[in-house]
Amino acid sequence: MKVLLLLLLSFSAHAFDASKHPIYSQIVKNNPPIDKKYAMKLSNIIYKYAKKHSGDPTLAVAIATQETMLKNRHRRQNVIQFFEKCDEEKCSEDWKVVRGVSDVCMFQFHVNTIVNYNIDPIKLKNNIEYCVEWHFKLMKKKKKMCRKMKKPWACYHSKNKTLRNIYISLVERYL
Repeated sequence: MKVLLLLLLSFSAHAFDASKHPIYSQIVKNNPPIDKKYAMKLSNIIYKYAKKHSGDPTLAVAIATQETMLKNRHRRQNVIQFFEKCDEEKCSEDWKVVRGVSDVCMFQFHVNTIVNYNIDPIKLKNNIEYCVEWHFKLMKKKKKMCRKMKKPWACYHSKNKTLRNIYISLVERYL
């Protein structure tokens, strides 16, 4: 009897109606290295903000999958920082390598975007809902700004046609 009960529970945990959970189904199909519970939570958050901002939740999943496989990652890289080094007699230019974060959250918002739109980087780093909501806000702005382009959502990544076309093909494999 225990074995039968365990089998039924196991089956029901994996059985769901894909038509009732299309975002979750898309996430699972893309096979990111996240657990199913988090995938369901994320699908609900994406649905909520897609509806609020009239966005496309399947495109959001595809973009986040391409950018970070749906993980809340922050791209770190080395950059050169220039500065003036002065003594009592003269100043000279110097430099040092600094490690910093250039892209934040599962959608990889670039530091310039964060600054230009006055997005709170701490909240963006630590709050998935804030990250998802800002994705839909930015997509709305980018689509309006690039409305004459064939796929205006792709200027989210780049206005450069060659880079944009590469990005389109990378994202569309997750749709």
